[in-house]
Amino acid sequence: TDEKVHIVAHDYAGPISFLLLNEHPEKVKSLTIINSFLNLKKLRLYFPISILKIPFLGNFFSYLLNSFTLRILFNLRFVAKNKPIDKITSEDYAFLILNGVCRKNFVKMCQSIDLTIHAQRDMENGIKKMVGGRQIIFGDSSNLIKPDEIEHMKQVMRLGICNFIDGKHFLMEDSPIEVAEKIELLVRAFSKREKK
Repeated sequence: TDEKVHIVAHDYAGPISFLLLNEHPEKVKSLTIINSFLNLKKLRLYFPISILKIPFLGNFFSYLLNSFTLRILFNLRFVAKNKPIDKITSEDYAFLILNGVCRKNFVKMCQSIDLTIHAQRDMENGIKKMVGGRQIIFGDSSNLIKPDEIEHMKQVMRLGICNFIDGKHFLMEDSPIEVAEKIELLVRAFSKREKK
């Protein structure tokens, strides 16, 4: 299809979107990156991804993850204390990443994270090929991705600023309205340009 898309990528979906851009830069109108990373050489995979990435041990550990343990993990590390994830939301996450074949796919994805210099080069090339709009959004109290990684992303994406929003790693849970407004601004701007 000749349709162009707007991409919103959170966390590891960032690198995936950069690799997509390397193959099909003409397909993307705009790119919004939320609490993601680019510098694979300096990336320290955070818990629980660091455990899930280990062959065999990751498979075993994945069976300790369920709605209850995800809720504890998310509330401890990924969302603001004043906006905890409730039982229903944690059940939704558990269904999406742990139900049936999803568990196997989730573990496989974690174990397939490519940290090579080739992946790094392809990701950076993908960003450089992109013509559309781009923005970076980070949680101002997220401690999973270091400030120097944000600066590295700004340089490669040729951006002067990063949008900081009140929240931690799961900004879509912490500040959904603010995130949606930032995305909508970029999407509208580059949708209008396409129509002219």
